[in-house]
Amino acid sequence: MNEPMIIIEKEYQIPDVILDWAQSHSVPVLSCHDFDCFSLNYDYIIEYSDEITIDYLNMTYCHAHNLPATIATTDRLIIREIGTDDLDIYQRLIEENPAVISDKSLLGLSAEEFKERHLAYMKYSYQFLGYGIWGIFLSGEIMIGIAGLDGTDSISLSYALLEKYRGQGYAYEAVCEVLNYAIHDLEISHIKLDIAKDNLSSIKLAKKIRNIYPEILQINIPD
Repeated sequence: MNEPMIIIEKEYQIPDVILDWAQSHSVPVLSCHDFDCFSLNYDYIIEYSDEITIDYLNMTYCHAHNLPATIATTDRLIIREIGTDDLDIYQRLIEENPAVISDKSLLGLSAEEFKERHLAYMKYSYQFLGYGIWGIFLSGEIMIGIAGLDGTDSISLSYALLEKYRGQGYAYEAVCEVLNYAIHDLEISHIKLDIAKDNLSSIKLAKKIRNIYPEILQINIPD
């Protein structure tokens, strides 16, 4: 694995926030005049250096090292990418709640097959699209559920909790953080949520969430 580096075009001044972060993470920062930049392959390209934030740097650093990146934290929860160490619970959650994923071919796989598929998913969804199904963790890194965004042309909101953690406000808390991230970081303007008509608890939660995000969230309850 190649170690990450930050390369800034020579006509731009390197912002202090980048220099401070890079120094604390032992990541070199170079200007194009230091060498031939066109001889390199780039994983990420930012047009303006003032668009680079600490959150963005932390996420790209995690991806460069195949680490799960965190998208949000609350007093109780951490919402982050699902790593290979989390796959037992993740697979259990989608097997018990198949409606939360669009790719039904993930169901019924062996643990090894599921891991192989998830490694590809990490690169495509987390790193290329910038979103996906994230894990919900208690502060002690105990995975209790999933919440995230699924699909490309039409983006859907998905969430599910292990049964013992339901009814404690965790789903509401996590989904609000996911929608905040979708609006402010991903600039997504429309998300749909499909709910079975007999899932009364999820319908109640969805309506509560829609009261806060009426412009972005569309709830569909099939007859």
